[in-house]
Amino acid sequence: MKRFGCRHEYYWMMIILSAVEWARLVNASASSSASFRPPTFSMNSLVSESNSNNNDDKLENALRDIGMIIVNDIPGYVEQKRNVWKWFSSCQEDLHNDSIMSSSDSKGSSRNTLIHTFPDGTIRKTIATSSNNKNHNHPKLSFHDNDKTMTSFSSSSSKACFEFQKSSHELQTIIDHVMALFTQEVSKIITSHNSNDNDKQSLLYRTKQQDNDNKNDIKTNNVYSTFQQVMDQAEYLEHFHMYEKAADSQQQKQDHQNTVDMHTDLGLFLVFTPGQLVLTTK
Repeated sequence: MKRFGCRHEYYWMMIILSAVEWARLVNASASSSASFRPPTFSMNSLVSESNSNNNDDKLENALRDIGMIIVNDIPGYVEQKRNVWKWFSSCQEDLHNDSIMSSSDSKGSSRNTLIHTFPDGTIRKTIATSSNNKNHNHPKLSFHDNDKTMTSFSSSSSKACFEFQKSSHELQTIIDHVMALFTQEVSKIITSHNSNDNDKQSLLYRTKQQDNDNKNDIKTNNVYSTFQQVMDQAEYLEHFHMYEKAADSQQQKQDHQNTVDMHTDLGLFLVFTPGQLVLTTK
C-alpha cells in the first residue's frame, strides 16, 4: 500500500509552498519529467523585507511572474509536521472503525471522513476545518458530513486522534505566523502601488454582505483599503488528505495517469505543506 498525506489551506490564486523538504519530495516522486523549484524565501527574509524601508522586489516579482514561492527555515515546523503525519494515518484508521461513526454512504464516506476514489484507483480520505479567519482562531478539527456540514470528533476516545488534533493545532499556529508575515508584505506591496497613482482604484472590492461588523461604514466604502483587511475577513479552509493505493492494483501500472488533473481552486491563495510518502505491505 502506498500512502501519501498532505495538508493545505485555501486562500487565493497564488500558491505558497511552506517546506524545507520540497527537493526530497520531488526526488521521491521518481518522475522522469523535469522538476521546477520556485523562488525560495526564508522566514527571516520575510521579516527583513517587512521591516525594511528599502523595497525588495524579489517577492513581488516572484508573485507576479510565477505565482508560487517556497518559504523555509521555519522554526519548529519540521518537527510539528512530522508529529502530524505520525498520528494522521492512525487517527483515520480509528475513525473508520469508531463506534461514533453511525452511518456511511455507498462509497465508504461517513460523518467523520470524506472518502473519494479516483479513476486510477487511488483512495483519498479527508479531514477538514472551516472558520472565519478574522480573529485567527482555529476551530477544533472537524469533518465533512455527507450533507456537507461539519462534525467534531471530540467525542472520540482515540488516542491517535487526540494527538493528531493537538499536533495539528501546533502546526497551524506555526503556519499562521508565517502567513502573518506574508500578508504584511503583500499588503505593503499593494499599498505602495496604490499610493503611486492617486487615480488608481483599489482592486480589493467587497460586497455589502461581506461586512457584518460595520454596516454604517460599508454604505460609504465598498473596497478594502489594505490586503490585511481582506485576510481579516477571509473564510479559512483547511484540508488534511491521505491518499492510498494498493501496490498490486492493476491500475498501478498506469504511471502516466494522473490521480488529480491540474485544476483551479477558488480562494485567495493556497498554502501547501508537502506531505509524507509511506510504503507499507498492507
